Amino acid sequence: MRFDGHFLHLILLFKQKGEKNPWPISKCSDKIGLMKKNSKKTFPKKKKLESLLMFPEVQSWRTLMAAFKSILTILEKGLVSENCSVSRFQILFYLYFEGDLAAVTIARKLVVTRGNITMFLRRLEADGLIKPIVPKGQKRAVFTLTKKGAALFERIFPSHIKRVRQFAPVLSQDTMRLLKAVHRVNEF
Repeated sequence: MRFDGHFLHLILLFKQKGEKNPWPISKCSDKIGLMKKNSKKTFPKKKKLESLLMFPEVQSWRTLMAAFKSILTILEKGLVSENCSVSRFQILFYLYFEGDLAAVTIARKLVVTRGNITMFLRRLEADGLIKPIVPKGQKRAVFTLTKKGAALFERIFPSHIKRVRQFAPVLSQDTMRLLKAVHRVNEF
């Protein structure tokens, strides 16, 4: 699948809208361009491998990753200022909007191992934000938000969305379709 530089659209939107870009092209170009030539080490295959960085798909990927990292850093700082980690927020988000979920389903959504999700869920349960329940006719527990968990999420979600709207660009429908197609590949 070709993307033909659609991800550069993320950065260029800020210029078109006349808004301050939280990740200026000058900073991103340093991150996505070739490595600086001041490295004293020389590797026999370096030139050949550097040429791989010139493919438009690779440049798009690197631009997307630089933008993602910048936005995630900003959003993470905001959540931390409200005493909430990104993982905690994501679990609360899914339980709030999708309802009760099994640990394996939450792990899949967060793209973490079952061992990691068990640790996250235990912490949330110890803090009184979620609780396991076993639905009738089932053997395995699902997790549900407690009143305390729902109240926390309802308190932090509006300010999180405010930060998202401040820093995330609006993508065209074509770009959204392309990104959703890439996301679906990971679901199989």
